[in-house]
Amino acid sequence: MKIFMIVGVFSLALLAASCGKQKTQNAYDFIVLADTAYVIPDDNIAYDALINRINEEASSFAIHLGDVLGLADCGDETLQRVKGDFGKFEKPLIYTPGDNEWTDCHKKLNGEYDPVERLKALRHIFFSAGISFGREKLTLHQQAGAETVENSLWQKGEVLYATVHIVGSNNGLKENSFQDKNSEFYMRNEANKKWLRKVFRQAAESGVQALVLACHANIFIPSGTQDGFADMRTMIGQLGDEFDKPVLLVHGDHHQFLIDRPYSKKPGRSFGANITRLQTFGWPDAKAVKIHVDTSTEAVFSFAPLYVGEGLYPSTISN
Repeated sequence: MKIFMIVGVFSLALLAASCGKQKTQNAYDFIVLADTAYVIPDDNIAYDALINRINEEASSFAIHLGDVLGLADCGDETLQRVKGDFGKFEKPLIYTPGDNEWTDCHKKLNGEYDPVERLKALRHIFFSAGISFGREKLTLHQQAGAETVENSLWQKGEVLYATVHIVGSNNGLKENSFQDKNSEFYMRNEANKKWLRKVFRQAAESGVQALVLACHANIFIPSGTQDGFADMRTMIGQLGDEFDKPVLLVHGDHHQFLIDRPYSKKPGRSFGANITRLQTFGWPDAKAVKIHVDTSTEAVFSFAPLYVGEGLYPSTISN
């Protein structure tokens, strides 16, 4: 639920240039959105308008990158309402959780719930079926042998897609706490490591031309002195660099549209030059990003904002 002004855009010549190309199995669009409708019912009309705008696109699927509750109570009734909103998408919708859905639910504003209990409820309500949301369904491969059933994998054409459960609020790592107080973090962190190894191994063995990783958190800005993102940030960089084909990391969390190459900050440094990061819009922007995929091009991915009118939620909050 953080709002950060992050400036820096990577090669916006990539933007809408190829969005009008004829679509084939290896040239198509998908859409990402995150941090939606923070104040209910005020934001309902704008959120519905954004969903309708997405439905007008000839996209293959959409990915919601988390933070679906905003300032709401974290109870089951709210989760079922969100699930109902997901059912308004015409095409498949894949969802990966954000911190608002469980990590931050201990806050008075969100109902003072036990976050781990809310995570169990979230998994039961959203991730027990092994298929996408939306009126058109997509079968997903879920992580086996772990509680993290929310980690999903699918393929479209020559691109492999995977979600990985990394959330804001320092990835759920509580600072200055004994390990038993952070048992959920350590379990999920280890499961995520196994998942990332599997995803990159499958990408290499299957011969796909690109890989898309989707999570909620901005892993490049730690939110505590004990960095809950360190393992994920290092591993994605190393495995992505070894893959040596285009890798697109998409996330929400900080509410500002940003495209860059986060692992290639130093002049002359080649490490991670194939890894592009897209941070999508979030409240108060009622906007999504359309991503055009074309594996016949060197960059593979190009980007364009998607919204209605001014693309703003009507509500206001103080942070």
